[in-house]
Amino acid sequence: MFILHSSNKTENLLFHLTTVIESAQLSNPLAKEVFLIQSQGMERWLSQQLADKFGVWGNYEFLFPGKFFSSIAKQVDQQLSDEVFDRELMLWRFEQLLRDLDEPCFKPLQHYLQGENLELKRFQLAQQLAQLFDQYQMMRPDMLALWQQNQCLYQSDSEAWQRALWLKITDDLGSQHRGLLWQQVINQFKQSADLSKHLPERIMVFGLNTMPPLFLDYLQGLSLHCDVHFFLLNPTQVYWADLVSKKQLSEQPTDDHPLLATLGQQGREFQQMLLEQAHFSFEPESFEPIEITNNLQQLQNDILNNLLEGQALKKDHSISINACHSRMREVEVLKNQLLLSLESDPSLALRDIVVMAPDIQMYAPFISAIFSDIQHAIADKSLRLSNTLLDSFIRFLKLSQGRFGWQTVMDLLEQPTVYTQFELTETDLELINHWVEQTHVRWGKSASHKKELGLPELSENTWQATLDRLLMGYAVGSEENFVDHILPYREIEGSSANVLGGLNDFIQLLFKASKELTRPSTLEAWGDRLYYFADQLLSNKTATEQLERQQLNEIIEDLNSKISIIHSEDITIDVIVAWLESRVSEQKSSTGFLRGQLTFCSMLPMRSIPFKVIALLGLNEGEFPKVDRHPTFDLVGQNFRQGDRSRRADDRYQFLEVLLSARQQIIITYIGLSIHRNEAIVPSVVVSELLDVLENAYQMHDIIIKHPLQPFSRRYFIEDSEHFSFSQADYETMLALSADKPEPEKWWQGSLDTKTSNIIEINDLFAFFRQPQQYFLKRQLDI
Repeated sequence: MFILHSSNKTENLLFHLTTVIESAQLSNPLAKEVFLIQSQGMERWLSQQLADKFGVWGNYEFLFPGKFFSSIAKQVDQQLSDEVFDRELMLWRFEQLLRDLDEPCFKPLQHYLQGENLELKRFQLAQQLAQLFDQYQMMRPDMLALWQQNQCLYQSDSEAWQRALWLKITDDLGSQHRGLLWQQVINQFKQSADLSKHLPERIMVFGLNTMPPLFLDYLQGLSLHCDVHFFLLNPTQVYWADLVSKKQLSEQPTDDHPLLATLGQQGREFQQMLLEQAHFSFEPESFEPIEITNNLQQLQNDILNNLLEGQALKKDHSISINACHSRMREVEVLKNQLLLSLESDPSLALRDIVVMAPDIQMYAPFISAIFSDIQHAIADKSLRLSNTLLDSFIRFLKLSQGRFGWQTVMDLLEQPTVYTQFELTETDLELINHWVEQTHVRWGKSASHKKELGLPELSENTWQATLDRLLMGYAVGSEENFVDHILPYREIEGSSANVLGGLNDFIQLLFKASKELTRPSTLEAWGDRLYYFADQLLSNKTATEQLERQQLNEIIEDLNSKISIIHSEDITIDVIVAWLESRVSEQKSSTGFLRGQLTFCSMLPMRSIPFKVIALLGLNEGEFPKVDRHPTFDLVGQNFRQGDRSRRADDRYQFLEVLLSARQQIIITYIGLSIHRNEAIVPSVVVSELLDVLENAYQMHDIIIKHPLQPFSRRYFIEDSEHFSFSQADYETMLALSADKPEPEKWWQGSLDTKTSNIIEINDLFAFFRQPQQYFLKRQLDI
């Protein structure tokens, strides 16, 4: 059976879920409860809620869409495997194919793959193609089927060369791509009498708000052999698939709630697709009116009923929109807002609050500094930000092919996972910094390195010259005379020799990497090289370092295993670095979600999860909602269909879900004032649309709070002001700056007779011309 559970509250959907688990227990007590979800945040929240409900919660499996559909296909038929069309493997297949483009249809690509940085340009194009063809398999299986029949769907120039590339791929791998395999599974679902013994007894779909038509067909076919419970968060209890769009709204005003029209495009299209494609056996609903105690709840209730009564509302703290001068000021303002909420409601705990941003990584440094005295966790960070060892290794690879600027070299050496490997301490780093300053190193490995860059072959101010001076100083212990054309640096003796040894080992490793990593090699050879230099550079002593090293090893292992089998051409270091950076930026850390602390994360992982207080950072124009940027040869982006993913529509719908998921308060901050001229800057378009509704429909005015440039502004400490602050340090700073400043006193208040004064002035004038530096020093001492 296919059962659709609908509600305007995620808590009600959770009640439906627990009721199903309690009332219809699995026939096999050892069988797993299988969940199809979309984010790690939803996985953590569901696990915690089910554990609270049942006391003990285990033997379950949460799967994301790609892995879920592939695993079900394997359970139906072991022959149905789509691993050869994995996006990572497709990347390197395309990279190898792009080296041989002799056919006339590839002329557009030949024009691009010319000039400088050819290796890197080819890799970046292969990345784009791998992502596009991963979408084509899900979104356009009919187009790929036509390509196999030597036909085109859109009859465009870009389709011609993409079709030729795809046929080259399928000639080697066969035409059984992921979309086609899943379509075969759907056909088996529809044609086979009973496949229940190969499938889970039931499947729970929770937290998905949209999906491609192929996914929905898959679930529909799956429901013929097992129970599929689809839990859908629906903003309104009335039919809203036929609401006018945002563009039509200005032309034909209606009584519908404008936020459903402007923000709900994705939800409307998905509801329409459900009505057209899916056939549900049962559709339990639990839409619940909101008890209205503040403006936010009034807004939610109106959205639920799709009505706009035009009731005038008085401004309160349930919807707080704050314009700031910078990201740091956003975080400072947020902290005061959250402290006020905690102060006003004793029942509110940190676990009841979530702070989200379009890209939480841009705020991570400010969050760590400003919220250092409040328990918090930053979740959903990229692997590079959460794994310092991996970040240090990528910086090492890039540095080895660069100019060896002294600051860049020292920044790498000062990483704990690096300097401990060379038996150095923080105190040793201070000494090394002193040496670097005294020997005046600036950039470059050596004179020959400068010559390679087309500059005069001079060794001055290079790292080799600095090492020569330091080592010669230790050897001769004097700096009175040049030794073999080297001026010794004598301040090295005793235990400082060990520090010099660690510095020398580090610099020599950089020199070796600079030489060896320049040569192009196969992926398998690159795997061995990266292992070697990782062993030489990175410490592996603490438990944290061992865990981070394991993550690095898993990434490098791909070069030595599955990828090297399909790609045998030589690759440059620039491509390897670009590949590593893309891998670590795509992988997100799974820690930090809902740990009983204040949670910071991006918007996707926590979407549709209810919290008492939800804060949104960085809702700036141009940053949210994201702009749909498609390559000019993206056939999906150029030919939109119902069910295709739009990042902009998805972000808009996320904002609507946030408005529905906040139970007491929503706090919005954005960069709304110029830090240079203090001029107003417009917020994100979704914030502007919310402001329009609040002002025009609810007669709320002066909603935006414009904050001062500095946190110690007097406005934060005036009674009956909309600005407030809990910072004692800022308060004391304000008092100090506001205090009356004493009149400056003259440095000398005596008197001289005219004759003595003239003699002193003449003597001072002579002294100044003879020795100006000593003159000023004496005057300062006299004062």
